[in-house]
Amino acid sequence: MEARTLELVFPEHTNPMGAAFGGFVLGLMDKVGSYAAARRARKPVVTVAVSSVEFKVPIRTGDLLEVVARVVRMGTLNST
Repeated sequence: MEARTLELVFPEHTNPMGAAFGGFVLGLMDKVGSYAAARRARKPVVTVAVSSVEFKVPIRTGDLLEVVARVVRMGTLNST
């Protein structure tokens, strides 16, 4: 199962150096990931953990981001 979106980076999404805030990018990743997961699970889902994220190049004002999420594993969280 896959979900994708395109997002234009505006000045309010960037720091004074013109690079996108990491939290903005992480938020997009979480949102699109939840779309893919909810489609696969056919019910509400939550993000339990993120192992790691490494930004290798800056994302600049005016850049168009394509965020693609793919479900690679499913599990359940047992609430006690």
